[in-house]
Amino acid sequence: MINELVKIRQKLTKDGWDYGPKTIHYEATINEDTFPGGKIPSIATIGRLLAGVGHVDRNPRKRPKSSYVPFARSTAMALWQLDAFKYRTAKNQLITVYQLRQTRKAYFFVASLPYSGLVFCKAFSTMKQESWNQAHVNALSFYGGVPQLIVPDNAHTATRRRRGKDSEVVVTAAYRQLAEHYQCAIVPARKNRPRDKAHVERMVQAVETRIIGYLASQTWSCLDELNDAVHERLVDLNDRLRRVNGSTRRELFEAEEAALLAPLPDDPFESVEYKQLKVGRNYHVTSDYQHYSVPYELAGKILSVRMTARTVSMFDGQV
Repeated sequence: MINELVKIRQKLTKDGWDYGPKTIHYEATINEDTFPGGKIPSIATIGRLLAGVGHVDRNPRKRPKSSYVPFARSTAMALWQLDAFKYRTAKNQLITVYQLRQTRKAYFFVASLPYSGLVFCKAFSTMKQESWNQAHVNALSFYGGVPQLIVPDNAHTATRRRRGKDSEVVVTAAYRQLAEHYQCAIVPARKNRPRDKAHVERMVQAVETRIIGYLASQTWSCLDELNDAVHERLVDLNDRLRRVNGSTRRELFEAEEAALLAPLPDDPFESVEYKQLKVGRNYHVTSDYQHYSVPYELAGKILSVRMTARTVSMFDGQV
C-alpha cells in the first residue's frame, strides 16, 4: 500500500501538481479498482504513512513552496474545473465519465438606432480596445450602413482625459481611426448624463430581459455558440415583436431608415498598432510572445512595426 501511495505522489510531482495527502487520496479514489487491497486509506492515514517513510514533512510550515500548486490560474486554459460521475452501460459495464469545464465571463455590446429602435447585441470575451472596435465593425455590418453620428459611453476604450488643467475628454486614437475609416462623427455622452444616450439605455434593459434573461440558465462551450443563441433572440426582438404602432423594429428600419445610412466602405476596419522593436542577435523580432524572422543584416536595428489582426509589417525606418 505504501509503495502505491509513493508511486502516486511521484507521478503528481512529475506532472507538476499538488502532491499533498488530499490530492493523493483523490487520485487513489478515482483508480480504486486497481488500488492494492481495494480499500483506500483516509487522508490522515496517507499523511501518516508517507511521513513514516520520509515523503511528507510533519511541519506544513516548513514544506517546500514547490510542493503546492494553487488551484487557480490567471491565464486562459491553464486550469479546468473537473467533475466526474460513474455510468453503467447496457452491458453492465461501469465506466467513469469526466467533465472538464472552464468558466469564462462574457461582456455584451449593445447598439441601437433611436428612430427605428433596431438593436444589435453581441458577446465578447474582453472589454479591450480590439473587442470594442470589432463590436462596432460587426454592428455597422449588421445595420448595412453608417450613421452620421455615434454616441458612445465614456468607456476607457472610447475616451480618455488629457493631462493638464482643463482635463478635456478626447476620443482615443484607436477609436478615432475607426471613425475616420467609416467617415462618421463620434460624440461621447457626458459623464453622469444617461439621457445623452437614453434610447440605448432602454435597449440594454430590453436585452437583459428578452435575451440574457432567456439564456441565463443555459451553458455554452464557446462564445460562438452563445452568440448564435443571442442572434436567435435578437431576431425575435427586432423582427417578431410588434410595438404599439403595430410595426416591428425591422419593418420601420427598412421602410424609413436604411436608405438614409451612408454606404459601408469596401473593406472593413482593422485596428492598427505601431511599435518600435529591436531585432535580436538571432535576427528575430518579438512582440506579444510571438517571434518574427527578418533578414540577418537587420540584427541589432530598430524597426517600425505595423500590426493588425491579420498582418504584421516591418519597416527599416519610419512608417
